[in-house]
Amino acid sequence: MANPTPTQTRDLTPPAKYGHMAFDVFLAGRWDYAADTTQDKQQWDSLARQYLAMAPRERYPFHIESARRMASNYDATATTGSEAIITTRILPRFQTVQERIFCGHKITHESHPPALLRTYYGDVTGQDQDEVHKAMIGNAILNNLVGKDGTWNDKALYDFGDDWQRLLLRVPELCDQERHSSEEDYRESDHEANIEAPPSWRSRCIGAVAVVSQRRHSALCHRS
Repeated sequence: MANPTPTQTRDLTPPAKYGHMAFDVFLAGRWDYAADTTQDKQQWDSLARQYLAMAPRERYPFHIESARRMASNYDATATTGSEAIITTRILPRFQTVQERIFCGHKITHESHPPALLRTYYGDVTGQDQDEVHKAMIGNAILNNLVGKDGTWNDKALYDFGDDWQRLLLRVPELCDQERHSSEEDYRESDHEANIEAPPSWRSRCIGAVAVVSQRRHSALCHRS
């Protein structure tokens, strides 16, 4: 996957800017900068799993730093040293501009349109899957619900089949809740999460994502 062009990166505003999200802060503090670049994908997946396994209360310090950076319009891409590796090489490589904009909107707004994730690109029925997908996008109901940055249709990135949960390794921010105002809010969310769902990252809520399922062309909605 090619890095975004300068025009694309300039389109990123808080909270989607590189270095602004809580996972960006977490990543910069845990990344093994001495490791070979061939291990980037393995490192990313491992740290994403660690982040997804954390309770909301455990993520609180990263959200505090995230809020500070957004408030000051911190320019992480202008930094030097280790953090520059995260903001100029790692984040642009493993997340698309559209994914970051969507996650930023989800974190800062209680009400947001879902993303439409296409995970199946095979041809089992003999139908032209691209045409079927275009027809679905053109449906008036979906067209009114899905935001412009929430149509994720790229075989190179999302060819997951039925295992759509792999998306969470690309964008663990989907499991972050709307921004809270205090640590107590995070503690309450942590308590609610423990009551409502087991502590498995696969079963945690990810906001609203409509998944085009394998061998089917219906939208499956997963909501928090």
